[in-house]
Amino acid sequence: MRDVPQRGAGPRLHARRRPARRCPRPDHALSGARRSAARRRSARAARPRRAPARVRAVKERLAAEGLFDETRKRPLPFFPRHVGIATALGGAALHDILVILRSRCPALHVVVRPVRVQGAGAADDIVRALDDLNAYPALEVLIVGRGGGSLEDLWPFNEERVARAIVASRLPVIAAVGHEVDFTIACLVADRRAPTPTAAAEMVVPRVVDLEARVARCAGALGEALARRRDAERRRVAALAGRVRDPRRYVRDLGDRAASLEARLVRALRGRVDGAARTVETATHRLQLQHPVTRLARVAEAVEDGRRRLERAVAAVVRDGRARVARGARSLDDLSPLAVLQRGYSLTRRPDGSVVRDAGTLRDGDDVDLTFAVGAARARITGPPRSRS
Repeated sequence: MRDVPQRGAGPRLHARRRPARRCPRPDHALSGARRSAARRRSARAARPRRAPARVRAVKERLAAEGLFDETRKRPLPFFPRHVGIATALGGAALHDILVILRSRCPALHVVVRPVRVQGAGAADDIVRALDDLNAYPALEVLIVGRGGGSLEDLWPFNEERVARAIVASRLPVIAAVGHEVDFTIACLVADRRAPTPTAAAEMVVPRVVDLEARVARCAGALGEALARRRDAERRRVAALAGRVRDPRRYVRDLGDRAASLEARLVRALRGRVDGAARTVETATHRLQLQHPVTRLARVAEAVEDGRRRLERAVAAVVRDGRARVARGARSLDDLSPLAVLQRGYSLTRRPDGSVVRDAGTLRDGDDVDLTFAVGAARARITGPPRSRS
């Protein structure tokens, strides 16, 4: 194979030169009519007698081996970069294929293996061409075929050895033989049958519009998947946030509980004082009813002593209650985030209210809200995060 330079930005073309064979009576010495007659005679000579019967026999053998089954056939590559073509070098089929390939993908690498597509020896030439193209390492798909013609012209593509060479190909093969009404055995065993050479080129390289539509569909599906994932994560974060208790609420609850305990303590002390006062009043009333001066003096002394002890007891209870309240208040202060802020720290949140615990999650240009012991401020990240030394 060798490179053949092409004009413009079309696909690169490779061709195999075959040495010219000298004939006793070269075609250029014949008139146009005589050349056509000679080609028809050559095609008829290449087609064996009882051709329909032989075609049926070949079809039956190949069908019995499962070579026509669609499950055996391989899919075409989506967007190949290297394509091999086996057809006549100067035929219209090659021209039509290259026009489509150039228009759809100018950077496509094309390897052309010239073959004889009719006449004696054409079938063997097609088999050799398939072997040569399969030996080319970079190729991804093959197109083999020709333009329209008579049954004699298309006969090489009905040969069993051509069909088996297509089946044995390591690369997917597109058969583009004749026009839409022309069916050959090569079309039946190929991985894909194209009604025309132009259609074969269209199968190999998709249109830009089709590619754009496919990309748009993929982008839409990806966007929908991302949106669903985002919504699911948001719901998950919201559910987790509902389980986390707000520290401020916890401190408020502790404060309310401490106030409730203090109120209960005050009520209890007042109750005891009131009860003691009522007891003193009752005792005084009883003393007043009895009127003994000495007894009254002793009772008064006892009452005074009891009053002093009661006051000491009340004072001790009050001191103990106040100490317990003070200890509770200190415990609350230790648990309060405000106490941490009083020591010079600050609380960093994102604009959505989430707390920043890791500097590595911040990016240059992110806005954050800073809460201090007194007041708050908004800041912007102006550099990469630094690790703690």
